[in-house]
Amino acid sequence: MQMIRVGEWKHKFFSFNRNVRLFIIGNALLQVGMGVFMVMYNLYIRELGMPETVNGKVISMTAMASAIMLVPAGFLSDKFGRKWMIVGGALLAVTTLFYRGIAVSETPIITAAFLTGLFMAFVQVSGIPFLAENSSPTERVKLFSVNFAIITIANVIGSLSGGIIADVLETVLKISAAEAIRYALMVGASIYTLGLIPLFKLQEKPAKRKRRNRNQPLRKPLHWMIVSSEI
Repeated sequence: MQMIRVGEWKHKFFSFNRNVRLFIIGNALLQVGMGVFMVMYNLYIRELGMPETVNGKVISMTAMASAIMLVPAGFLSDKFGRKWMIVGGALLAVTTLFYRGIAVSETPIITAAFLTGLFMAFVQVSGIPFLAENSSPTERVKLFSVNFAIITIANVIGSLSGGIIADVLETVLKISAAEAIRYALMVGASIYTLGLIPLFKLQEKPAKRKRRNRNQPLRKPLHWMIVSSEI
């Protein structure tokens, strides 16, 4: 039964066009890298001897930055294209991840967390419209479900691997917990960087100009932002 399900998922994945497959692979690697940070960064801050309030500030600043940037990112995505908003946002975000892995004081950590949320908003708000523009209406439900499932699995893999890497390094190399977690964070940022390779290979789909039915509602950036937040 499991082999049948794996075969079905494989068939679904390869039924999508090249752009969609590249995006799913790239986004999966991004999510693995972020999965490492989601769990390990809280432990990293604690191992640095900082109070729990710093964790709260990091989480709140990241969320606030994303909320601030979602609307402008939606309009910029419509103007300059989905691909370069995704690639640009991911490229800038990974620089903040590497910096967060070496930062050891409160202000740089919080500032970098804010910038991570800011740049990740470009990826979040452009991803779903990109998938929609590169798929037919009949396959979108299947596509979005596959994409969401892969994101969830990637986050779990990242969370598990981050802890395993830190534990192994601490035991084998006889280093401190903070240093082991720092190396794990660097591995997570490196995996995130690998996700840029398939994203750079994406082909921007030219906008099709066609007359809109008066009864058909306009899909503005806000529509895609709501969809992105739901998925």
